[in-house]
Amino acid sequence: MSLTTSAYSETTTDKVNALSLRCLKTGELDPLPAVSKVQINSTTETGATVSAAVASEGASAGTVRGFVWNTTGGDPNTDPVTEVPAGAGLGEFSNTLTGLDRNLVYHIWAYAVNGGGTKVFGEVETFKPCPPAITRFHVAGTNGAPADKSIAY
Repeated sequence: MSLTTSAYSETTTDKVNALSLRCLKTGELDPLPAVSKVQINSTTETGATVSAAVASEGASAGTVRGFVWNTTGGDPNTDPVTEVPAGAGLGEFSNTLTGLDRNLVYHIWAYAVNGGGTKVFGEVETFKPCPPAITRFHVAGTNGAPADKSIAY
């Protein structure tokens, strides 16, 4: 018995000595959607307004987009996340997150899912909800204030 160096068997009855044959499709791989990093536009004590953009849909049109967030910072593909859909298509999109705990740190990603079902995440952004500034008015001579003035904390 001798081994053959061809990529296929010379005869249909000689299956024992045949080498496997793979057919590879030539051409380009489908480009993935391109999604930006989330921008934290504003925060409140229990919420945040966020935005991002889908720059391209890749090879399969019909992009669904939105945000996912968690408090662990773990991989959004495998760790539990809260998902907030934000429409479809190209361009900028935004949403207001509510019901957040001001004592926790949040990790948020923008995502895009093209018509072929491929989900892509942008870079992670981390934030902590914080209350708006507090303005205090100090009266001259009260509690050591040297002059009347307003101070934002």
